[in-house]
Amino acid sequence: MEHLSAVCCSGAEPQGKDESGAGVSLLVSASALSLAACGGGEGSANGVVGRASAPVMPAEMTPVHASRFLGQAQLFATQADIDALLDQGYTNWLNTQFNMPIEKKGWDWLFEQGYNALEFRGVASDYLCWKDLISAPDTLRKRVALILSEVFVVSQNSLASALQIAAYWDLLNEHAFGNFFDLLKAVTLSPAMGRYLNTSGNKKADPVTGRQPDENYAREVMQLFTLGLFQLNLNGSLKRNASGQPIETYSQEDVTELAKVFTGWVVDNRNSTADKQLVHRNPMRLVAADHSNDAVSFLGSTIPANTPGEQALDMALRTLFQHPNVAPFWARQLIQMMVTSNPSADYVERVARAFENNGNGVRGDMRVFITAVLLDPEARDPSLISNPDFGKLREPIARYIQWARTFNARPADDKWRIPQTSSPSTQLGQSPFRSPSVFNFFRPNYVPSGSEFSSRGMIGPEFQLLSEVTVAAYVNFMEKAVSNKTPLRSTYSGWLELAANPVELVNQLVFLLVADQMSNTLKQEIVRAVGSISIEMNRNANLRNRLYSAIVLILASPQYLIQK
Repeated sequence: MEHLSAVCCSGAEPQGKDESGAGVSLLVSASALSLAACGGGEGSANGVVGRASAPVMPAEMTPVHASRFLGQAQLFATQADIDALLDQGYTNWLNTQFNMPIEKKGWDWLFEQGYNALEFRGVASDYLCWKDLISAPDTLRKRVALILSEVFVVSQNSLASALQIAAYWDLLNEHAFGNFFDLLKAVTLSPAMGRYLNTSGNKKADPVTGRQPDENYAREVMQLFTLGLFQLNLNGSLKRNASGQPIETYSQEDVTELAKVFTGWVVDNRNSTADKQLVHRNPMRLVAADHSNDAVSFLGSTIPANTPGEQALDMALRTLFQHPNVAPFWARQLIQMMVTSNPSADYVERVARAFENNGNGVRGDMRVFITAVLLDPEARDPSLISNPDFGKLREPIARYIQWARTFNARPADDKWRIPQTSSPSTQLGQSPFRSPSVFNFFRPNYVPSGSEFSSRGMIGPEFQLLSEVTVAAYVNFMEKAVSNKTPLRSTYSGWLELAANPVELVNQLVFLLVADQMSNTLKQEIVRAVGSISIEMNRNANLRNRLYSAIVLILASPQYLIQK
């Protein structure tokens, strides 16, 4: 692919838009993305950006609208998916996805494949997650479960068994379309979370030895899973005190008090020898003797002394669930993950209101919550494509999933032995359930340094994964993947014939991969590069080279990397 670097790194593509209306987004030019001078640290930006005018929901869905929606809702679009969406409409498509059963639990699949054996304990979770993300039919559920896995983080890097991840993945899938409270409780009692954040085996204070309850989960369940660090208005903006300073959501005293609730819980190892692996699947159980019976006062609420442990846990989680921060905290993050890094305050508030009340007085209805994110006028208004503040950087694993799904890539032996892709120098720099810490691969408030993000009050979470090294590694990795040099293979059925016509090939690829959000200037550059590969000799081989080159050039382009 000798034409690849010339197109990707020429810097010829201007920032802004040309006659096609496609814009380079999020204040990052083509050369900045291609050459990747985007390091940086955590910033203080609110990430709430104003809009010049109210967004408008298009009266009629076009194929391009459908492709764009599917890219947000399930990370990819095939022609069959687009046709189905056009036939069903947004609401019916969502309802079909919400009602689609889970085809097979990850736990069951691991046992069927023999991946529960000790030799696979460190890699089987990778096989399972890639298999589900790339081939499972319940595509919206898998998309949401992946998002949940990046907020309610547990990592295979710190856990001893892939079965723990399999059970946790099943848990996230089971509750993705349920109620947020049930999700929060299931996560809290998960053996994987118990081991990852030290709830399992946590004991009440002992005045003789000086032992105090572990505060790890108490802190993270507030900071990362429900409330965030600072109090929020319903539109996601910071509440401020009389001095203009952000108001902290909780104190160290709140952490210390809440930690008492999470004492006495252990993984349930009471099973017989034959079923001992269920220790990784069953919810944790309470050992009453190790649970603190002290009164617990946190966030303005009190759990009376001697409240039974199970009841105390339920009361504590309901206090968190009912906190006014939860709706805007989660609304903003779900919007960021699915649609745009810098949603308007109005967008955040509309989605937060859907979390607070599903229309029938129910709080935390995930179906209504997800629908509010995807069908909000700000998500669907095509005029925002040309707004440089709108959109998000695609995560590396999302790009890989999109390629595999679009071209129906499968492993040759159906064993799905796809290894982790965590290396930032040779792979994607990201892999499901391989987060380096509880803070995910990137922070929701990350501000790239050396950019206009900070001065504009904007954020770019996924840019935390972007560097000179990761950009080069990504292009090299995808070149191998696209040309069938990794465990996944695509026959590219129907595509090779299209490669005989570079214009038609590039147009169709841009339609499916980018929802037509590419400037004519860049499309013409790619068409020229693809057309320069002669098919007069070695026709079949060079048709493949044309196709491979076109796909990689698009996947490496700034107008693909920024999803609008």
